[in-house]
Amino acid sequence: MEKNSHQTRQIVLICSVIIVAFLASAFMFVVSSSKNTRAFIEQATDMTAANVITQIESDMSASVYTARAMATNPFIINWAGQEAANADNTDYIKELYTYLKAYYEGNNYNFVFYASEVTGNCYYQDGMKLTLSKQNEDDRWIYDFMDSDLQYQFIVNPFKPKNDSNNSSMLIIYRLNNSSGGTLGVIGVSLSLRMMENSILELGSNYDVGIAFTDTDGNVVISEDYSLPVNSNVFSESGLFYGKDVKLIPVDGAVTRIWLGSGFLDADSKFCEIRYLDDFNRYLIIYGSGSGAMKMHNNQLFLQLGMLAVLLILMIAVIINTISQYRSKIISLATLDELTKIMNRKSFMSRFDYFSKQQLLENSHLFLIDIDFFKTINDTLGHAAGDEALSYLSSVLTAQIENNGFVARWGGDEFIGVLFSAIDSPVDKLNDISSIVSNSDTGKRLHITLSIGVATLDAGDTLNTSVEKADIALYTSKKNGRNRTTLYDASQTGAEPEYSKELKDLNR
Repeated sequence: MEKNSHQTRQIVLICSVIIVAFLASAFMFVVSSSKNTRAFIEQATDMTAANVITQIESDMSASVYTARAMATNPFIINWAGQEAANADNTDYIKELYTYLKAYYEGNNYNFVFYASEVTGNCYYQDGMKLTLSKQNEDDRWIYDFMDSDLQYQFIVNPFKPKNDSNNSSMLIIYRLNNSSGGTLGVIGVSLSLRMMENSILELGSNYDVGIAFTDTDGNVVISEDYSLPVNSNVFSESGLFYGKDVKLIPVDGAVTRIWLGSGFLDADSKFCEIRYLDDFNRYLIIYGSGSGAMKMHNNQLFLQLGMLAVLLILMIAVIINTISQYRSKIISLATLDELTKIMNRKSFMSRFDYFSKQQLLENSHLFLIDIDFFKTINDTLGHAAGDEALSYLSSVLTAQIENNGFVARWGGDEFIGVLFSAIDSPVDKLNDISSIVSNSDTGKRLHITLSIGVATLDAGDTLNTSVEKADIALYTSKKNGRNRTTLYDASQTGAEPEYSKELKDLNR
């Protein structure tokens, strides 16, 4: 009855955990729906921004590599070093045009050029040559670069017409040094930002976000979204940031994040992330709309599945706990004596076999203990007193032997044990135990005395042989007046009727 009641409680506990978990899951889904949807949009927007910047850096890095390869080529270094001496040599100048044109045609740049610090000449791949001057304000940027410590630099194309705001391009310029480290000039390429546009806008489509580039005044220069058309201004009426407290921060790496809209899943609700790209002198605007809500709900489904997995773990934990409890109970019943709570005969035999195989019993001793006149205790004081005597003796044996051996109830009022070789005098040790028991209050009240037989565990002796020797020594103790310990020797003989029933059972 008690067992069934325990099982019922376990089942109720499991069901309660399941119900609570499902209720908590449903509650979390409803409450967190709005928050998680926005979090999804913010995450997608942030990921897209990171990927766009990575794409830009990749394209720009390739151009830097090209400019560096050109600037470190021995041909151009030698040519630039002798330019002044060959200023009027047409064939010599043509060699440079051929060199620049090869890079122009192989990389689809807008143009490729070399500007000389010595002569002030600027050569283009198509054979055009201009003369630069430090006094010319439009040329000042290139001399500023040559006067700096920079090895290369990105510059929004200063050569384009000032009203050409839509066809943005960028120069990648690289310093050209002679063998002694002096500056010979600058070599560079013009990279069209339109070359990057398709791959960047494709990222926006993949992440369900819009992407646009604006200049420092908020004018849109790159976009494919009807709500943010090219040539519009994000601050003008009907513009993305019209009437909003949004400020563009012209600091490289600066990020502004803001939600635009009236509420959860509003058709006009947008999460915007604005980043300033110093190399382009442009703002990157990425905006995600509420159309990603369905994806968010799908994510919530996975969240629910995750919670179910957690629930299953909890259920398994409860089941394991239940099984463990029963398993511990079974092990206890199988290995321990129910009354004395020490090892039973089967456990003792298993442990003895293990220690014997590990050769850990050399010079150890096996002993048998019998409570003198135990039947008289049961008959005169009752079986409860007999049980108390057995329990008390087992507790004393456990406390006195501790880690110096092991002990078990062999059967009835008979105990068996092993004293390891660490015990110098097993007979004295067992006599001390016998004295403790008989002189204790419990021992005096129940009239407990012990007869003990001890046998040395010789190499090659089986458990049966050792028990038989100890039993003969035990019989000798009884024959000599009981309440004593006897160490077995070959001169001792036993009488069959006096052998313990357990020994006879063991030998069958």
